[in-house]
This record gives sequence, structure tokens and C-alpha cells, in this order.
Amino acid sequence: MRCPHCGREIVRKITKASSDNQRAYYFKVIVGAVSEQFGYGPEERDQVHYALKDKFLGVPQDNGLVLVPSYRDLDTAQTEEYHENIRRWMLTEHGCKIPLPNEVPEPEYDLN
Repeated sequence: MRCPHCGREIVRKITKASSDNQRAYYFKVIVGAVSEQFGYGPEERDQVHYALKDKFLGVPQDNGLVLVPSYRDLDTAQTEEYHENIRRWMLTEHGCKIPLPNEVPEPEYDLN
């Protein structure tokens, strides 16, 4: 596949998409903990999600813009790295330990 703007060949590594459990854990546990730590309510979780994406996934461009990939486009390894970066930041900078997925009962973060 070629870039429609510059004509360069686009090569993508085939990877496994993040799982439903990873996404559920992120939105229920991670975003929930960050929201609670900073005093945001459940109705503001989308904004917290976007703020976390900007902080940890944003890629500054030479033109001054910051491009932020979609959370759904991350593969399983990228998703776990993103989660770990947030957990580490919350613990070291804000004294808030976010539990690992295996430390949370699954029904607590089931999206259904």
C-alpha cells in the first residue's frame, strides 16, 4: 500500500489487536483510578481517556502538531506498554497504585 500524499510504500507489521479484556481493564480500572485520583466523575472519563492518550501516546510533529493514535489501533504489546506507563506515572508522581489486571476480579471490569 502507498501513502496517498507522498507515494511512499507503507509497510505494516501484522500484530494482534488489543483484546476486549485489555480495553475493559483500561476503561474501568485505569481510567477509573485516574479519574478518581484527580476528582473527575464518571461522566468525565472520556476526557480523562483523551488526556492520557495525549500524554502517553502523542507523537510531536515537526510542524508543531501532536498526532495521537487511536487506542483501538494499538496491538496487545503496545497496549500493555501504554497501561504500564500510566501505572508507573500514577505511582511515582501521584502515589496511586493502580492494580494489575490479575489483581482485579474480572467481573469488576467486564464491559458487558
